[in-house]
Amino acid sequence: PVASEACVGVLVPGDGGRLDVREISRVQLPESMLIQHSHAPCISSKYLVSKLDSFAARRASPSHPTGLLKHVHQRDNDLFLVMDRATNASAVLRSESHSFVSNHCWNIYDDDDGEDGGGVAQDGVVVVDLIPATDLYLDVYFAETLLQERDWDSILGVPLQCRLPAAAALQAAAAGRAEEIMGFTCEPLLQDADMRPDYPTYNYLYKTRSP
Repeated sequence: PVASEACVGVLVPGDGGRLDVREISRVQLPESMLIQHSHAPCISSKYLVSKLDSFAARRASPSHPTGLLKHVHQRDNDLFLVMDRATNASAVLRSESHSFVSNHCWNIYDDDDGEDGGGVAQDGVVVVDLIPATDLYLDVYFAETLLQERDWDSILGVPLQCRLPAAAALQAAAAGRAEEIMGFTCEPLLQDADMRPDYPTYNYLYKTRSP
């Protein structure tokens, strides 16, 4: 499906032992997305942050004889969703420095007395450490490609630390200026620019409590 909105939902017990989804937040996207999804939402003490990923059509891949990924692949973009956990209000933000597919979140924490990406003091900043991937990432996990040598630089990006002005973006959305998508910057997280972690673990009980 093609969607022009992104939603946040929670799982709740339903009839017959099944799990139902209860929508708690919805936000308008600046553009429609094909199979919009959020691979690795992350939660701080105040905010939920999620990279807004989607798929895009491509020329039929000769390496995939069947299946959806023969005709589409993940699409690089720069859009994030942030939700206030106290009010369930959401806003869309845009990375001004990087466009990518999100692989996994490594860490997240609130920095109420921090700075934005330009070094200007700003309240309500949430810091997210993440592992970027490219539109070629999913192609790795097919039987015919797993046995081949991989060019990791074409699959995974340099780990990033992003500083999202969450409070300011939510205030703008609440004031009816949701179309004014607020930007932020991301910087390399590690000193070793050659390291390409693929699947870092994320401990919600520990990492959200400390920078």
